[in-house]
Amino acid sequence: MARNTLTRSARELADPLMTKYRSQKQVDVADRMDCDPSTLCRLTGENGEKLTTALNFIAANGFGLVDKATHIAVERKEFELLLLALNGLDSRLHEKYLENE
Repeated sequence: MARNTLTRSARELADPLMTKYRSQKQVDVADRMDCDPSTLCRLTGENGEKLTTALNFIAANGFGLVDKATHIAVERKEFELLLLALNGLDSRLHEKYLENE
């Protein structure tokens, strides 16, 4: 991939993506994409202009990258609700078990 044509924010997407890609068998990744390994090779090879354009497009629209094997994506609203629930639970547990001592 032409790294020098990536925007700075797209490089942040490309580096972990390509590291993860290189740690797998190309044929397995191609199979999950439902394409031939040769198509994947053209996409990710040195002249991978389509991948470069796609990563720049993703970054320009403010999207990021999440490794599903190590992270869980949660929507901001859902995260805020979880924090509210946690704060309420924390105060209730503190009140029940620690204030009576």
